Amino acid sequence: MGLHGRDYESFTDKKLKELITEHQMQNAYKASCKKTGVAFHNNSGGLLKVAVDYRESGISSEVKATFDKFNCPWETMNLEQGTNDLPYFGEESGFIQLLMWFIQLSLPKLKWELVDRQIPVFNGWWDKNLNVQLGYGLYQ
Repeated sequence: MGLHGRDYESFTDKKLKELITEHQMQNAYKASCKKTGVAFHNNSGGLLKVAVDYRESGISSEVKATFDKFNCPWETMNLEQGTNDLPYFGEESGFIQLLMWFIQLSLPKLKWELVDRQIPVFNGWWDKNLNVQLGYGLYQ
C-alpha cells in the first residue's frame, strides 16, 4: 500500500500470522469513530474531525483532549508542535501514525511498520516525465 511515493508493510497479526483484511481495518476505523467521537473523514455527522479540510494540518484542542483520554502516545509520533502547543502534521508519517493508532483502538492485534522505501510512480505531479493526473474526473 503506498501513499505519495512511500511504501508500507502489509498489515498482519504477527502473533497469529494471519493477514488482517481491509474490511477488518475499515470496521475497526468505524468502531473507533463511534468509540471516540472523532473521524478522519468528512460527512461524519456531529463527530470531531481531523485533517478533513484543505490544508488542515493541525489537531484541535478538543481532538487532543479526546485522544488523551484514550492514552494517545503523542511522543512516539512524528508530529510537530503548533500554536498553543497543539500537535500538527509536519510530515505525512505523523498523520499515518495517528490514523493507525486510531484504528488499533478497535483492532489491537493490528501490527504495522512504516518503512522508508520509495515506490516509482507512473504519473502525477511527482513525475517529471508524465506530469499528468489520469482519471481525476472519476472521483466524486
